[in-house]
Amino acid sequence: MPNNPNSTLPKITLREQIDQTGFWKLRLEEDYNTKHIKVLFVTLDEDHTLVSERTNRSKAIALSEFDSVYVLQENIVQQPNLATLDRMVQELRKCL
Repeated sequence: MPNNPNSTLPKITLREQIDQTGFWKLRLEEDYNTKHIKVLFVTLDEDHTLVSERTNRSKAIALSEFDSVYVLQENIVQQPNLATLDRMVQELRKCL
């Protein structure tokens, strides 16, 4: 990390975040003691990769591999595993 306090950390793309999360999901599933852990992916999705009608590699991985994907946007077409933050809060309350 640079010594300059005004410098910013390198930006990690959504694709990289999805790839990294997918890696850890696979690692969790490999072990008997962790395979029950759910993987939730929460993102701003600033470039609308996940909420667009077009399917790309990142969207396909996120929607097929993760237990739930939550987007911090309003007015999206929600799907069984793609939802807004409001639904995430509702689902988490059910767990308590």
